[in-house]
Amino acid sequence: MHEKRMSWWLWPNVLSLDAPIVALVWHLAFARTYEVPVGEVEAALLGLAVWAIYVADRLLDTARANDSEETARHAFHARHRRAFLVGILVALVVAAVLAIQLERLLLIFGALMTSLSVVYGWLVHRRVVRVPKEALCGAVFSVGVLGSLFVDPVPWVSMALFAAVCTANCVVISFVEGEISESCRRWLGLVLLVLATMSVLVGGVIHLAMATSFLGLLVLHVARLPKEATRVLADVVLLTPLLAWSWL
Repeated sequence: MHEKRMSWWLWPNVLSLDAPIVALVWHLAFARTYEVPVGEVEAALLGLAVWAIYVADRLLDTARANDSEETARHAFHARHRRAFLVGILVALVVAAVLAIQLERLLLIFGALMTSLSVVYGWLVHRRVVRVPKEALCGAVFSVGVLGSLFVDPVPWVSMALFAAVCTANCVVISFVEGEISESCRRWLGLVLLVLATMSVLVGGVIHLAMATSFLGLLVLHVARLPKEATRVLADVVLLTPLLAWSWL
């Protein structure tokens, strides 16, 4: 395979660092909003778990992708498959050592999320599920990021809106990859606008951050930028809690 020079802004994406960064930002943002203490061990475990899951998912993608479907991140994972497999093994070993320090309830939650992620991977890669994979990905990601905070009472509206943010991110990327019909383009724009409005109406800094993410995804959806730029920026616009961190 011909080696191409990688643009600097693609590195977080091709190394699968984008997903764990987004996960940690929102996890800590929700923790600050609902005044839930988060230890370094819990944060590290979340980052390691998300990274390992996303790398595994991309390696499975490369096993069935043809050249016309290959993206920069898939090409990079295919070329460095062994290195990524070693990375997953190291991440799992470190995670196992860290998990010993967790409370029983967090261990149970981690085990459930691991099982759920395996089921998700099987359903998507075996293509036996009729539910859109974007919705499944958004739901699993949001539960994994927020579920371990154990907020009481459960902020169902906030969790639903965050799941919608994650799903919208996947849908926007699916559009540029040609996996969703162009006939649905206007509907997605309308849905993003409605979700942004709902987030503003709910109120609170965390929901304003979500509204900003929805609007950022809307701009990307309308702008029709090059594919790789859209993939990277679709994750960048999910980092909106950083803009209002002092007010969370």
